[in-house]
Amino acid sequence: MKNKTPKNYTSLKEALTHIDKDVLISFAEHFGATIPESLPKEEFADKLSSSLLANTPEWLKKLPPYDIEILKELSNLEAGTRLVKPRLYFPLPSVIYNFLQVDEEKSMENETITYYLTEDVHAAVSACISEVFDNDLMREHLRLLQYGYGLLTLYGILPIEHFSDEIDYFPFSSEEVVDELILMLGNSELFFMHSTPLEEDKKQIVLVSPWVENSNKIWKEIQKRKDIPYKVFEYEEIMAAGQLPYPTFTNEFTEDITELLTYTDETLKDTRPIEPVEQTLTDIWYNIQEGESPVSGIEAMLADFPTKHRKLTNEVIGLYSNYQNSLPRWDLKGHSPTEAFEMGIKLPEEKKYRQEDFISSNGSPFVNASPKIGRNSPCPCGSGKKYKNCCGKN
Repeated sequence: MKNKTPKNYTSLKEALTHIDKDVLISFAEHFGATIPESLPKEEFADKLSSSLLANTPEWLKKLPPYDIEILKELSNLEAGTRLVKPRLYFPLPSVIYNFLQVDEEKSMENETITYYLTEDVHAAVSACISEVFDNDLMREHLRLLQYGYGLLTLYGILPIEHFSDEIDYFPFSSEEVVDELILMLGNSELFFMHSTPLEEDKKQIVLVSPWVENSNKIWKEIQKRKDIPYKVFEYEEIMAAGQLPYPTFTNEFTEDITELLTYTDETLKDTRPIEPVEQTLTDIWYNIQEGESPVSGIEAMLADFPTKHRKLTNEVIGLYSNYQNSLPRWDLKGHSPTEAFEMGIKLPEEKKYRQEDFISSNGSPFVNASPKIGRNSPCPCGSGKKYKNCCGKN
């Protein structure tokens, strides 16, 4: 339940009544509740509430792993108890995000989300959640879901056929349950919320990452990469990318940039809010996926540095550049710019850069890392002057 002011709903029916009817219809369809769409919203919400409470084990099985973990925690608390979690950093597919989020305005200020369960939902969930998920089949199912979200995070957009091929590499622990697990995967939130035909090709069904805002734009970029295959990722990389609420990406620069950000946060804690390092690293990854200049990310990281810490500027720029150019890119089918450079892959015309833009001070390749500092920004040399009055004079 999204609310701008704290409010205790006393029942699921009351909570559903405050949700738009078109959203209620989509949930009813997904959870297999046959309810006439012509009914007034309040009556529709009443019937949907009754259906969900009567068939709790069935809709629990369709939820993404993050929802399940929150519901497990909530079921061990008293009904109505608030549970504070990190904010959903990206549009995570979530039923409870729609039904159970409270204190939104206050929570978002603190980078958190607060959840609770109404008494009827708490009773229904508590009565069956352990039984539903405390078995090998459901543990395997949640692992498979994380694998699926990891694939979408790394590739951005995948045709259904290619997604199916990727699932073939998933290490099922038991061959006897493969068909059942695949069927459960097809009925899950992952397919319900992310399977879509592309506007430009209605016959082409794809799975779209919850991160992607403009699927047709990204798809056009991917189509330009017919010269390269999709990158093959290791199982551990896929599972890390499917981790919620923050996906994890690891390369040879991760440890160094994490240490730098940790040190920087500790040093500057009196001058700016502390952000989780994982969130900052995710910021870097997401910004380049959306086509933003790496320079804008560097400037954002440096914006709150006091003059006395300008000595860190060059280190930040170097590590940021190397880290972001070793991250998987949707428009390169999962390859990083560094890998593309090593493979001799030509970037699309609008993304071509000069040769010197590919080589950092330590000789490693990266894309567009030459910092274009704003003219009124403090000069990165550490002089304390504005850039336009110092190194940017000429």
